[in-house]
Amino acid sequence: LHNSQWNVDQAAALVMTSVAMARAHGIPESRWVFPLAAAESNHMVSLSQRRPFHRSPGFAHAGRAALSRAGVAIARVSKRELYSCFPVAVRLQCRELGISEDAELTVTGGMAFAGGPLNNFVLQAGVRMTQLLRESPGEIGMLNAVSGFLTKQGVTLWSSTSPDSAFGFDDVTDAVARETQQIALAEDARGAATCVSYTVQFEGDRPARTLFVCDMPDGRRALAASGDAALAEAAMTMELCGVKLRLAEGSAEVA
Repeated sequence: LHNSQWNVDQAAALVMTSVAMARAHGIPESRWVFPLAAAESNHMVSLSQRRPFHRSPGFAHAGRAALSRAGVAIARVSKRELYSCFPVAVRLQCRELGISEDAELTVTGGMAFAGGPLNNFVLQAGVRMTQLLRESPGEIGMLNAVSGFLTKQGVTLWSSTSPDSAFGFDDVTDAVARETQQIALAEDARGAATCVSYTVQFEGDRPARTLFVCDMPDGRRALAASGDAALAEAAMTMELCGVKLRLAEGSAEVA
């Protein structure tokens, strides 16, 4: 129930045009919504090679760039759709953009409710955002994208009120690349390691395997798994981050 629903049958469209064209076709200004600013990072790092897991330089830079370009503070943003393919994506955006997790974070109910095939969800959410901004003149909306496993980060700002300056776009890829720490992977890791993240794989309705991301003493990172069903059961309720492990040929056991 926390993850995105992809198997949906829905469609959406946004009509983008100039102010002159909208006026020429008699579209009432009450239906206009303006893109204020957009920023994105295309610096892609494999999930297993990221350090640390709980931060996202891409969203930090994209958020600052978009807000600066639009000339608004995050407190002015009253409507939000933080891309919600899984819970950590939402929490990371809140952390990097300075948004309280107690705030309203979605205008659709999120991907677990509204659904959407991959990044097409942003288009669906854009339609709902447009509808709400038409009803709230002067308010500002934020619509974001993550591209898979938080692989690329995008922040856009919208309003039904005409901006004081022209729409602007920033590519923050280079700044993000300079700040992102990337770790080398150990393909045949053996010996001591420390768990930095993990998940439990089920067989039917029972926990069966524990998958670990580990840091090695030499600074490399390794992936390993344990088929110990008792450990998988324990991993459902206890914290394993920071636990010392011993690796051998891709398998792991608690040291």
